[in-house]
Amino acid sequence: MADNRSSALKQFRQLALDRYKWVTYVVSALVVLSVTVIVFRAEATENKDIMNRSDDIQRIIDNFGGTPKVDPKVIAKYVDTSEEISKDGDLDAGGADTITIPASTQKVVTSISAKLSWTDETNPPGFRIRRYQNQPDTFSMKVQTSNGTLMDQGSSESGSLDVGRDLKEDEVLTLFGSGNFSVVVQMDDAGDWEPRLGPGIPITDPGNTYSIVITVGYKVDPKTL
Repeated sequence: MADNRSSALKQFRQLALDRYKWVTYVVSALVVLSVTVIVFRAEATENKDIMNRSDDIQRIIDNFGGTPKVDPKVIAKYVDTSEEISKDGDLDAGGADTITIPASTQKVVTSISAKLSWTDETNPPGFRIRRYQNQPDTFSMKVQTSNGTLMDQGSSESGSLDVGRDLKEDEVLTLFGSGNFSVVVQMDDAGDWEPRLGPGIPITDPGNTYSIVITVGYKVDPKTL
């Protein structure tokens, strides 16, 4: 009797497996597919995070000048030279002029020194019975590398301003062939004409002229000389 029940149970199991084995296959396939999708998504997210971190790191490196772009032995063969750039300009308060400093793989910037000068007007516009004092004009100036990094800056109301510096060797190598440098001159404020004695209405001073002399140090490929 027990053998009959055992045999019947085996037959039932076999029948169930035969009849519903396709269900087992489908469920198994779905499980494998789901696991595969989860794994690929996890890997894609991880790779994306790695790429984003890499991009962030590269942006940080770029902001600080990046990595050297040339073998120091190449620069060592270049010849030291210098050039002078002069410009006269006229700016209103808040205005700015940009002077481009040429640079290339054959003409590598090693230093920039900019000297700015201006003189306040001594006579007020038009005929004036009262005596007026012209308030100082304020100029600012900055020197930027080819990637926009600030080399030096300053401001003054004394009538003269000097900015600039030598580039370090690693900066020269890093910025090799990356483009032109620039010097930006800005008139921050044009001091108005104020009455010398007692209250009064000031006379507007719209702007001023300036002169700038920029001395640029270069290392030049001797083949171009």
